[in-house]
Amino acid sequence: MRPRQPTPKPTPKPAPAPAPTKPEAAPPARPGATVQAADEVALIGGKYLLLQELGRGGMGVVYEAENIRLGKHVALKAMREELRFNPRDRRKFLEEARNLAKLEHPNVVGILDVLEEPSQDTWLVMELVRGRSLKDRLDVEERIAFAQAQPILAEVLKALDYVHRKKVVHRDLKPGNIMLGDEGQTKVMDFGIARQVKDLVTRTTGADSSGTMAYMGPEQHLGAFDPRTDLFAFGVVFYETLCGELPFQAGDLLLAKKMRRYRPLSELGVQLPPAAWGLIQACLEPEPDDRPADAADVLRRLGRV
Repeated sequence: MRPRQPTPKPTPKPAPAPAPTKPEAAPPARPGATVQAADEVALIGGKYLLLQELGRGGMGVVYEAENIRLGKHVALKAMREELRFNPRDRRKFLEEARNLAKLEHPNVVGILDVLEEPSQDTWLVMELVRGRSLKDRLDVEERIAFAQAQPILAEVLKALDYVHRKKVVHRDLKPGNIMLGDEGQTKVMDFGIARQVKDLVTRTTGADSSGTMAYMGPEQHLGAFDPRTDLFAFGVVFYETLCGELPFQAGDLLLAKKMRRYRPLSELGVQLPPAAWGLIQACLEPEPDDRPADAADVLRRLGRV
């Protein structure tokens, strides 16, 4: 009797190749990270290619982008989605942004275009300034000596003088909105619209999104402002730049401002000409009528220190 032959096992069929998958959208970019390749994303406004995220703030996310038609790099700011919810606020914002696009000054970050996408997304196309903000510099150095700070502050005042003569009030001046370019220039950005967006977010979400109460003039706490409101904020920036601390830090800020409750810079180890300290005090006066008349006056006084 023959031995039984083992039954051959069937040869397994090769597994079918996985179906090709559609490329997923790139995750949100980190500051400095590449966003997406040109074939993975629709161009913003039909011509702007996002390259990398530059930062995030109260107004939205800022990217470096390239205008592929001109080969020019710009800053592209994606405005907060709250602008979608209220057509009236959206129209008001767009009107303000288009008016600001008319401003042209070497110390003002220019708005080059305003984009409205079919998705209701709103983008600001802005001049790209290579450098860092005054806030970023203070985060590293803590304080800047008066001799080094003086030319920076002078250029901020030149920007304020220009926009005030154009009937524009910043309303949100602070170190984060002051750019220090790699080539030595100082530029102020987000005139008017930063405060507008933050107020909108507060109304929409019920959360305080300002984060800038320490810089606001006392009258701004009550809903009023004029060019002298920016001079109060400038006084706060002046003080903070020299010592690394805010003059008004906690508690009832409005009361502290009205009562002039801030420490002399000499107590914080800062030595500067008496005229410079007097100028800071003049800008921090609680009543607008007691402050310098305008930014040009502050600039003249700063130049004489």
